[in-house]
Amino acid sequence: MIRATLPALTLLVACLIAVLPFGAGEIVRNCAAFVPVIVAHYWSARRPGLLPVTLVFACGLAIDVLTNGPIGFWSFAMLTSSAFARLEEVLTGQSTVSGRAAVHAIAMVSVAALAWAIASAYNGQSIDGQPLLLAALVSIAAYPVFALLLMPIDRLWETQRLSLFSREGSRVRT
Repeated sequence: MIRATLPALTLLVACLIAVLPFGAGEIVRNCAAFVPVIVAHYWSARRPGLLPVTLVFACGLAIDVLTNGPIGFWSFAMLTSSAFARLEEVLTGQSTVSGRAAVHAIAMVSVAALAWAIASAYNGQSIDGQPLLLAALVSIAAYPVFALLLMPIDRLWETQRLSLFSREGSRVRT
């Protein structure tokens, strides 16, 4: 039960990171806003059943409200990233580390482009897309670091599955 809440808790912590005012400039705030997108992408690729779409949407909505952004902006970005995360396994039938990183790169560039388009429409004029593109590139570079940080939590399910099979095997033998 507790294990099942860990992906959601990591996403909530990532959302807190995204909304905390670090006293830094716009570039750092833009990069921090992509942290929950990275976490949602990771869990959607690895354990999609443990990260409900409604939670991803709610976390994006919370970021929008807490940062005074357009409502639905980060929800849409996070849901887009989650959809891309599930794409690799659907297309190839498997999920590999390099495949997830490649799909993440495509997702982040797409999210940055969508974010630019939505922000431009919201402001009624074309905004500078360079900060969003830079944040997307930083998130692409940061994905392996976040994957390494989340892997120990991810491995809890592997150990649980192995212990479940070993218990079943011992029941059969006796």
